[in-house]
Amino acid sequence: MQIIDLTHTLSSDTVPYPGSPPNKIEQAAFIDKDGCRVKMLGITTHSGTHMDAPAHMLQNGKTLYDYSADYFFGKALVIESLTDTADEIPPDILKEINPEHRPDFILFNTGWDKKYGSDEYYASFPFLSAALAEKISGLGLKGVGIDSPSVDPIESQDYPVHRILMEKGLLILENLCCLEKIGKKEFMLAAFPLKVLEADGSPIRAAAILD
Repeated sequence: MQIIDLTHTLSSDTVPYPGSPPNKIEQAAFIDKDGCRVKMLGITTHSGTHMDAPAHMLQNGKTLYDYSADYFFGKALVIESLTDTADEIPPDILKEINPEHRPDFILFNTGWDKKYGSDEYYASFPFLSAALAEKISGLGLKGVGIDSPSVDPIESQDYPVHRILMEKGLLILENLCCLEKIGKKEFMLAAFPLKVLEADGSPIRAAAILD
């Protein structure tokens, strides 16, 4: 068995999504002074590699607290859509999926994670087209993920892709990384959020589990 970490490291230096408050991670207790180490975490529910619940965008959408733990684990496939520009990922990319596969999650490898931490990462980035979101929402998935900051473009004001997916109860994973290490084989995805009451989202530790 091989486990591949798909998660960016979270720190006070992690650049937040434009308009979001910065992370504040501080040492709250010290071994020489307090006899133990404790960190104080000041982060949003959408910091770093994270998961969006429908409640993030929909007034009556489900929160992460409404999903059972098994919903955050399942069969997954990576679809490659490598790009060096802010391209819209079209619906015909789903033709790459083998009809025999019935994944719970589809993750898009655009290669944008290599820009993480740079100014270019948020300047513009690959995103899903609304037509692709419509097709995905009819596949009976648990969720969809991408290695860029958002499934909607940076200039979006109404976030149509989020809403299309969330109206079907899909979870959205953003800021993933290292998807190129998986290839085209089917694998098991573990993406567990913090169990926060009525959470609209949460940082996750996402990992691919391969036989």
